[in-house]
Amino acid sequence: MPLALPAHAAATIPFTEALYWSYNPDAIGIGIGNPCCDASNIINSSPPLLSSVTCSQSGGWDSVDAFTSADLATAQLEMRGAAPSGDGSFSPYIQSNAIFGDGFRALTRGG
Repeated sequence: MPLALPAHAAATIPFTEALYWSYNPDAIGIGIGNPCCDASNIINSSPPLLSSVTCSQSGGWDSVDAFTSADLATAQLEMRGAAPSGDGSFSPYIQSNAIFGDGFRALTRGG
């Protein structure tokens, strides 16, 4: 006997996501499982609002900066980051990621 599926044809799942992650030697105790990291992750869906994160950190080791945003309504991704080359014993690090999507699943009697 064939499986009866719902009558609708598709389900849309739009989303936006913005993330930064940085290695920060002054951030002892921040981060799960890594005492020297700092991170922020924003995910929005249904409706997919603007996701945006910003990070600026500095210390005796110099400074790092990052910005990222994902806006599905305007179809724009923005990312920027800056970190110095370091002194050879330590290299400051930061990354930023932005993604968005609007996927769907087709639901038909034929699978």
